[in-house]
Amino acid sequence: MKKEIMLVAAVIALVAFSGCLSKQETTTAFVGGTNGLTMQFQNLPATVFSNTPFNIMVLVNNEGESNILANNATFLLNNAQVLGITSDVIQKNSKALAGSKKIGTSIIPGSPQLINWTGAKFSGTVLTEQQKVTVSVEACYPYNSLGIASVCVARTDKICNPIGDKSVQSSGAPVKFTSFKQLAQSNDAETVHLEITAGIENQGDGKVYSNSVDSQCPSPKVDYLDMVYVLGIKLGNKAITSLKCDENPITLYENKGEINCGFDVSTTADFEEQLSIELAYKYKNKISSEIAVIPKSGNLK
Repeated sequence: MKKEIMLVAAVIALVAFSGCLSKQETTTAFVGGTNGLTMQFQNLPATVFSNTPFNIMVLVNNEGESNILANNATFLLNNAQVLGITSDVIQKNSKALAGSKKIGTSIIPGSPQLINWTGAKFSGTVLTEQQKVTVSVEACYPYNSLGIASVCVARTDKICNPIGDKSVQSSGAPVKFTSFKQLAQSNDAETVHLEITAGIENQGDGKVYSNSVDSQCPSPKVDYLDMVYVLGIKLGNKAITSLKCDENPITLYENKGEINCGFDVSTTADFEEQLSIELAYKYKNKISSEIAVIPKSGNLK
């Protein structure tokens, strides 16, 4: 009887330990998600009278994990002339928009800000009893994505696998890391050469542009569309300075691309270490709604 009790206790302990391992394996370093800045109209009227002022307010929230400095994001009101807005068509974030972040198991949400266009007014001729007018706002902003994977810097497979696929975690951002694989091989007794390949994809609802200074918000040229720049790679806390990539910036085709880079690691021992890749780009997304303009009594043409 005593042996049976001890056996049951051992099984329970093993199950509990397995559950702990499972939780550790599924724990992520990031908040995750496919959003950068999100926008939502606030109290936008469904109907307005012609020549009657109203406000266009948009609540902006940084739901990703990249910080945006003050005045670095632009918000363009489309159809501004029709809506009676002749100045300050382009608004900027007046304060920094901190990204969301994960501390332990707690998630700290990103910063919100209200963008406001006051005194909008439809002064055109209303040809019917109800005329639809589109209100749309485009956001354009610099953003970063971070991916991390545990890599094997080794000459043999005694402590880890130097060749093959590795799991990758991706920060909350529109451009995500979707795959990661590596090849490590010995150069000599003091150097290991590491080749990495990472798949990336634009999974957001907007468009990606180069982060080049020539790619200016709010309307970057189409020449810079679908370009993502490898900002840097770190092995542990050390930046890789000898990095060689097949192309940089990376061009996306049908929202997908691949990073191929190689570098040497000075080491006499084999080891595993965290590798991080940071991407930089500009991102554009928009929201739209319709307002029904109703003529005031006697104004219907």
